Amino acid sequence: MPEKENDEGILNEMAEKLRTLESKFDKLEIQTFLSEKYDKNNALLTISSGVGGRDSQDWASMLFRMYNRYCESKEWEITILHESLGEEGGIKSATIEVRGSYAYGYLKNEAGVHRLVRISPFSPTKQRHTSFAALEVLPEIEAKDVEMKTEDLKIDTFRSSGPGGQNVNKRETAIRITHLICFSSVPNGQGPPHQLRNLPNRKSHGRRSGRIY
Repeated sequence: MPEKENDEGILNEMAEKLRTLESKFDKLEIQTFLSEKYDKNNALLTISSGVGGRDSQDWASMLFRMYNRYCESKEWEITILHESLGEEGGIKSATIEVRGSYAYGYLKNEAGVHRLVRISPFSPTKQRHTSFAALEVLPEIEAKDVEMKTEDLKIDTFRSSGPGGQNVNKRETAIRITHLICFSSVPNGQGPPHQLRNLPNRKSHGRRSGRIY
């Protein structure tokens, strides 16, 4: 009996060591395949519907739900930064911030145009439709990694759009920053109802995404 108990104890100890080694191997495998500069970073994922009207907007919405669920399965934190809904359902565009270990490394290869071919549920004649949606994946970069000189920025103020409120048509409460070197901009900079509070928010968003867009 003592020998049998000792054998079981040794087997249990070996099984525990094997699980520990497998866990370490999995981590090393991830670090090997996701070893580029920004692979460890958080990610910004933008989905935009393409040509195809309601079908493409529905397809973009399907992708949006799919990637949200994937991120949840990885136990990553998700924040919706922007969402533009279609008039008849679906989404025109949406941007989510994904915070988690190696989020950018896992998601970066999803970037590109995604196509769906199906019998359209919105077609009265049940015709086959091809829908497109574009995915853009960017690493979230610390502000210190990106230098933006004030003299390279053009800052415009304008009245914010929306459902209404005390600031609408009374003062200019939105900010647009255009980078004069690459002629890209951070549009619709609406947030806190004051320009001076809004300006740092727009600059910060541009820095974190690694670009001004």
